[in-house]
Order: sequence, then C-alpha cells, then structure tokens
Amino acid sequence: MYKARLPDHKQVAVRNANYSAVIPHQGDYVEGLLVDGLSDQDLRHMDYFEGYEFASVPVKVQLLDPIDIRHSDQHSGRTEVSSKPFKAGLCYIWNDSYDRLEL
Repeated sequence: MYKARLPDHKQVAVRNANYSAVIPHQGDYVEGLLVDGLSDQDLRHMDYFEGYEFASVPVKVQLLDPIDIRHSDQHSGRTEVSSKPFKAGLCYIWNDSYDRLEL
C-alpha cells in the first residue's frame, strides 16, 4: 500500500451525502492510497459498493510513500513530491450528474 497522488483531478463534496467524489480537474490533484493485491472478486465487490454514481477508471498515480498498515497514523497530511515514479491503477471517478456536486 502506498500514499499516492492522482494528478489533474480534484475531490468535491456530493450534495446531501456523507461522501465525496473525484472528478477530472486540470492542474489540481487528489491524494489517497494505492492498494495492490486485490482480487477480481475484491474489485467486483468494490464496483457493487460504489454503484452507478462512480466508474472504475484506469489512471496513473504518482507513488509517494509506502504505508505500513500496522501503523495506521501514517495516512495524514499532504506529502511533498519529488521525482517519485508513476504507476497504473484504478480510481472510482464520479459518473453521475455534476449538478449533484458542490463545485
């Protein structure tokens, strides 16, 4: 598991919901986690959970720092970027009306 940065996207609130959405947005970025080792069944479960509002989209993220899951406090704050490598992954991108977002 790595801290990762998704360039040219931003995280926005979904109106009347307790969750946010990731949308394309030139020049911005979203930080999150890249999780390796998920099975096809894991991905199907995630697709079901995310539902029609989100689409699983291939992306390239910039790897920041590895995370030791035994120390959960490591995922806090923003990480400075140097010449860290990029890696292919999947991200759940908003797939519903932008009218539902707080832009």
